Amino acid sequence: MTNSTEKNGFRFSADIIETRTVYKSPGKYIGWPTIAKAGPEELMIVFSGDREYHACPWGKSFLTRSFDGGNSWQEPELVNNTPLDDRDTGLLVTKKGTLILTWFTSLAFEDPDIMRFVFEDPVEKKRVMDGWETHIRSITHAEREQWLHSFIRRSTDNGHTWEEPIAVPVSTPHGPIQLSDGRLLYIGRNFYGDPSLPLEKRQELHRKHIGRVEVMESVDDGISWQTIGSVPQNEAYRYGCEPYAVECSDGRLVAFLRETIMGVTESEDGGRTWSMPRSSGVAGYPPHLLRLRDGRILNVFSRRVPPNGQYAMLSEDDCRSWSQPMQISFAPNADHGYPSTVELDDGTLLTAYYEIDIPGEKPALKTTKWQVKN
Repeated sequence: MTNSTEKNGFRFSADIIETRTVYKSPGKYIGWPTIAKAGPEELMIVFSGDREYHACPWGKSFLTRSFDGGNSWQEPELVNNTPLDDRDTGLLVTKKGTLILTWFTSLAFEDPDIMRFVFEDPVEKKRVMDGWETHIRSITHAEREQWLHSFIRRSTDNGHTWEEPIAVPVSTPHGPIQLSDGRLLYIGRNFYGDPSLPLEKRQELHRKHIGRVEVMESVDDGISWQTIGSVPQNEAYRYGCEPYAVECSDGRLVAFLRETIMGVTESEDGGRTWSMPRSSGVAGYPPHLLRLRDGRILNVFSRRVPPNGQYAMLSEDDCRSWSQPMQISFAPNADHGYPSTVELDDGTLLTAYYEIDIPGEKPALKTTKWQVKN
């Protein structure tokens, strides 16, 4: 199938080769994946799995591998299982081969208002709520203090073993990027304040939405991290979150932010200072940007309003202008998305995301293989 869009004479056309279900577990919810390339044919996807719902106590971080360019995938491996809800999982494979996995934890399942789910079966509702309440009572104050953070975790043996988690101030769904000078750059929203703050203060900051988009760097392949800057706030993007950045050919860094209309901010000094966010004019979230081998820049994101699905847009001038967004997959409802993309050695693209596979089921991990034609 071929899809195409056109804007101001810029035609963006792609062949949609195939969509496949990578993994699903009966009765379990899967969400917020990130795909990364670890070798010529080796791919990895990390995701939050073993869940009951979009918000619940049971989220865990998993990693699944493909050794044939995404045609088949191994059984997922458990990476993180804290007493809290382990959510959005990001992944970077550095130039040295180190895996950098990111995620954040949440206690949102304790909030009565979060229970927006409709249970047609009162027996099922009681089963779910009894399980949640039992788990909530079992979590100690010390465990909350230890685990309510955003985290980074490293592996130097291709994910077979993992170092201890590092608590950091920022979080974003797809994790950090590596720049041409070798630095790792992590732009994300600071939800909880400094990790050294007491638990109650971190919860208060999160509850009051007191936070901003900040930028961290690592110059030692992810062993240590330092905050080097922040994105200024304006009213339109005061609550901007889930950012992702890309390095342009001229050295500029361009980041998109999640909002109803995605925001754009730029840095000309390696991430230390950033421009005031401006509107991209594009609805959708969250962004994942990828510089292709031919120099063009791809941005993939999801739309949770009809027509629901995963979308992509292309820039041929280092993010100064963009094609019209083009749909690359269709979603049957609004609970889906968080796409990210890798470029395979043959020039095709593989985009990973979460989405319902069959109506009535909970979301599964899926990929779409496609290729830009123009």
